Amino acid sequence: MAQRILNFNSLDDALEELSSIERFRNVETTGLWSYYQILMHLADYLESSMNNFNWMQPLSMRRTIGKANFFKLKQADKMEPGLANPSTPKVREEGDEKAALQRLRRMIEEYKKFTGEHPEHPFYGLLTREDWDFLHRIHMAHHLGFAREARKVAVKPAKKTAKPAKKLAKSGSGKAKKAVKKAPRAKSAKKPAAKSGKKKSGAKKAVKKQKARSPKKSAKKKR
Repeated sequence: MAQRILNFNSLDDALEELSSIERFRNVETTGLWSYYQILMHLADYLESSMNNFNWMQPLSMRRTIGKANFFKLKQADKMEPGLANPSTPKVREEGDEKAALQRLRRMIEEYKKFTGEHPEHPFYGLLTREDWDFLHRIHMAHHLGFAREARKVAVKPAKKTAKPAKKLAKSGSGKAKKAVKKAPRAKSAKKPAAKSGKKKSGAKKAVKKQKARSPKKSAKKKR
């Protein structure tokens, strides 16, 4: 996803953009930084411009290369991505976005009311108040351009996972059919039992016949 192109004429435009982003259901970023890190970075930058920066390039660089780069920056009227900054985070980190947003808004209002002397920029060197206004304007437009409303998550994967469940149901029914086919084998097991029953009944009849004949023989002997 590409970076959004934003143009701010003042810090009030930046405040309006922050209010617009706040209405998003969810915020996603197109770069390495999270939205929380972007808000914190912008607040730190504003605060440092009223106090002091925690890093500083050599004086010779600030008076030559830094000064030339700031002139190019004003000519382009925008900030290009990939500028080196030792104080920027190198790993993505999530945090309290609401608290970070409140802090950034507070820093913007403090900067607008600030009438003191600005410290020297760690790379661009000595800047006027007008230069600082310009720098904060394009700096905030640059970083807020990486934030956008998160797209809705598609529900298609849920449908795909439901299909294997149907296959399992079919395989289960196939097992049930096999079980039904195996059922007739149990009948063959009953046949030997029926034969044995017939044999037993035949044996009983034979015993009865013998008993019926035996009295006749005893009667003949008596005669």
